[in-house]
Amino acid sequence: MRVFVCIILLQCCWAKPYPPPPPAPPACQGKFASFPFCDTTKSTEERVADLVSRIKDEDKPGLLTARNMTTLPYLGIPEYYWGTNCIQSVENGAHGESIRCLNGTCATHFPNPPNMISTFNRDIMKGIGRAMAIELRAFYNLGAAKGLDCWGPVINLNRDPRWGRNGEAGSECPYLMGEYAKEYTAGFQNGTNDESKKSFVGVVTLKHWDGNSLEGSDGWTRHSFSANVTNYGLQDAYFRAFRTAIKQSNAKGLMCAYNSVNGVPSCSSSLLAHAAEQWGYLVNNGGFVCFR
Repeated sequence: MRVFVCIILLQCCWAKPYPPPPPAPPACQGKFASFPFCDTTKSTEERVADLVSRIKDEDKPGLLTARNMTTLPYLGIPEYYWGTNCIQSVENGAHGESIRCLNGTCATHFPNPPNMISTFNRDIMKGIGRAMAIELRAFYNLGAAKGLDCWGPVINLNRDPRWGRNGEAGSECPYLMGEYAKEYTAGFQNGTNDESKKSFVGVVTLKHWDGNSLEGSDGWTRHSFSANVTNYGLQDAYFRAFRTAIKQSNAKGLMCAYNSVNGVPSCSSSLLAHAAEQWGYLVNNGGFVCFR
């Protein structure tokens, strides 16, 4: 019988409780329902093309900027926030994106990924991902969260204690990281590996693609550092967790890293773009990875 003792820390809320803000009205309601992008009989490609064609140029930079909420009132599109971290909680507020507690109820803080992964228990990995997604969805429905996609899990290899983000990742073993990425993704997005489901509880954003192994040291930062890795090393180790989560659990989001790989910035690397395309992702000429 498996025994796993996990103390779930419910974050204490010392601030005075306050009522939740009203949720934004959904799109495609009332006078906006007649837009072609609201027609569910059309294909996703047709609906997206119609919506994008109606967005004003001056609004596009804001939509392409993380942690910048832009509303499109002329289309009935409410604000949407992308940039919440989901590492061990959906309330990771390192960059000011903290989801507020509501009436004394806060997001659950689970063990950090190294502890989570060291259980070697796939059910726990999937269950925690699922729980975080349900909480995110609940806060979204109450208006406390403005988006349903999260930046996580961090699936870079935990190779060196000097990296600086070891508490966000889990293991130095490519296989184990792949299993964690697969289970977390399946749990967070729909609770199973059943890709026939047409809706998701939330959406993951795998990060950081790829070679992110230095945050800052000896004059180098993640913005100036280049990870020099052989092609064998990339295919056998660095790509494995990403490949596993995308191919086996249908991960919908992928974040490129600030650093370079073999001298080329990750977000404009043809090597990384080509690898991602093999797994079904749509990558534009600039190398930025889009949602499928």
